[in-house]
Amino acid sequence: MLFLETLRISRKIICNLNYHNQRFNETRAKFFGSPDTINLSDIIPLTGVQDDKGYKCHIEYGERVQKVEIFPYKPKKVISLKLVEDNAIEYPYKSIDRKIFYQLLKQKGECDEIIIVKNGRITDTSISNLIFSDGSRWYTPDTPLLNGTQRRRLIDEGLIYPVKITTADLNKYISLKMINAMLPPDLSPELPINNIIL
Repeated sequence: MLFLETLRISRKIICNLNYHNQRFNETRAKFFGSPDTINLSDIIPLTGVQDDKGYKCHIEYGERVQKVEIFPYKPKKVISLKLVEDNAIEYPYKSIDRKIFYQLLKQKGECDEIIIVKNGRITDTSISNLIFSDGSRWYTPDTPLLNGTQRRRLIDEGLIYPVKITTADLNKYISLKMINAMLPPDLSPELPINNIIL
């Protein structure tokens, strides 16, 4: 079994490094019984990384790191999102096996991305966690498929609030953003809530 860690590098700084280290080492301990702690900054080469560009670092690992890749990052353009339902989906760890998402993406029709609904509750897109604004605060579903590093940091810093969000609750919000390791809130486009297609 192999897992992924995806990190953002900006101005030669590895963003949210502590959160990535925590998830990486927790996953290794749970699945492989690895007792040692690895600092990802020790295995990410920053040679060739330029100050004025954003990069994506892709780490593939099992008990040990299998592959480290760094390349310039260009975000996927998302305007419309389709609600799709899967009441059995599980993705608590960032596994390299993403077949379930590829299957669900076949239902997106003309939309750019999907929002996965599980037992009537909003979870994630195929590539990100979600945050929703009511005009004064930002909220995130308390039922994510994956508790992403960006999501964890924003909750810890009191910038977003986890709450129950069902499909019927969506009309309480005016906008949403996708967030993940590569998309902090300040870089993620804010989309009107009616860009979600039922």
